[in-house]
Amino acid sequence: MANKSGYFVGLLTGAAIGGAAALLLAPKKGNELREELTNGTGDLKNRGAEFVTTAKEKAANLKTEAQSKLENIKGNATEAAHSTVDGLAETAHTKLDEAQAKVGDITETAQAKVEDLKTKAQSKVDEAKVQAHLAKLDAQDKIEELTGSSKV
Repeated sequence: MANKSGYFVGLLTGAAIGGAAALLLAPKKGNELREELTNGTGDLKNRGAEFVTTAKEKAANLKTEAQSKLENIKGNATEAAHSTVDGLAETAHTKLDEAQAKVGDITETAQAKVEDLKTKAQSKVDEAKVQAHLAKLDAQDKIEELTGSSKV
């Protein structure tokens, strides 16, 4: 943009100098020359003002367009970030649910094994009690045989 504005400023300046030189070198009376110089200067001012107005309008349009694009980019980035966070949160919840299910399965398996071992242990304890009671009875029978008495 700086190159274009420099070009136009140079163009306008050259046109003004060329116009002034043409007026000065043309064979005219002083009054006519002054009037033409005044008119030429006014035209040059008007063109310069139009150029400045157009440049300001274009700059304002470019600024508005840039702000709009920036807002779009910002919105897209925010949406993408939210989408990514939501996806990660969903994945985390899924993995947590899977882990909890596995822990539940392991807990159930462990409890079943504990119950099985408890039952087996109780069975062995009961068997040992029966064996102990039988051994006691055998011992009492032997004592009776040896002593000849029937005490129980």
